[in-house]
Amino acid sequence: MKNSKSKILWVNHASMLIKKNNQFILTDPWHQTPAFGNLLASTPMSMHPAYLAALQDNLAILISHNHKDHYDTQLLKIFNKDTLIILANFACEELYKKIHQLGFYNIKKIDNNTTFHYKEMKITAYINNNEVHEDAIFAIDLGDGLAIHGN
Repeated sequence: MKNSKSKILWVNHASMLIKKNNQFILTDPWHQTPAFGNLLASTPMSMHPAYLAALQDNLAILISHNHKDHYDTQLLKIFNKDTLIILANFACEELYKKIHQLGFYNIKKIDNNTTFHYKEMKITAYINNNEVHEDAIFAIDLGDGLAIHGN
């Protein structure tokens, strides 16, 4: 994406900060809270959480699935409760309920193989709704590039 207005920055683990002009999507935000008992992020975040918090007027958060290493409830607390949270429309509503219990109310669930327009970006969800593991891959069309978030 050389000479483009879009950028993708790796944050840590499955977290990326996707930028199109002055609009941002943060995927799978995870900072320091242990997941699965003792799993910690293998590397520290490439940017300070305060930087992410400063973006929140122009920021949406995309969460790929309901594993603790894909959303850190402590990190989510730094964001305004009206921040747009983007989820796949899974058959099970567990992830939606957890995010809602954290106080977020601006939650967009994207149906399978459906595109949602977030400002200048187009986000398409591809959902795996099997009995064992609900997961989603998101294609984020930036106009001058495509980001695939497969967690």
